Amino acid sequence: MILFNLQPIRRFAVLLIAFLGASCKSEKSPASVAGTESGLLATHTAIPVDQVPKKLLEILHYPYIRFYRTDVTNKTDRPIRIIWFDGYFAHDGNWTASNVRNRVLRTTDFMDWYKTDDLDADGWLKPGGIASCLVNWHWTDTPDNLETKWAYIGVDSSGNDYFSEAVVPNIEPIKLE
Repeated sequence: MILFNLQPIRRFAVLLIAFLGASCKSEKSPASVAGTESGLLATHTAIPVDQVPKKLLEILHYPYIRFYRTDVTNKTDRPIRIIWFDGYFAHDGNWTASNVRNRVLRTTDFMDWYKTDDLDADGWLKPGGIASCLVNWHWTDTPDNLETKWAYIGVDSSGNDYFSEAVVPNIEPIKLE
């Protein structure tokens, strides 16, 4: 889940965004995908509001929200643990990190948000396994799209690093207020 508290930036006419990388561009499509060469694959797929828990909808008080599922797939033949991840939004040609926890996101955060039988109790994603945040989201002040992405770094037991990032597709927002 990602939440951007950008009141100072808002004054400079930038959209606010939020819920659960680097500077390169990722391909955009209905299910945005990037990072296949590294052994990790991140994807985002729009979900309808009827798949969003009512309890979540009751606590969200933002003008426009986009809901999507985020999957992180281990494309290797060895377990990988996500040790760092974060959400980003595009601003003046740069990516700015931000999330609802207002801190660097680590393995325990990944385990909180990404559920699956493929993720063990210590946060290791099995070979070929998929970890899913079933209801990820971000918000904006207006219905206009603001480019958003998530990025992930994982390691295997030999210390090899894996990176993936994926831009969230342009999703029609839900007006909640």
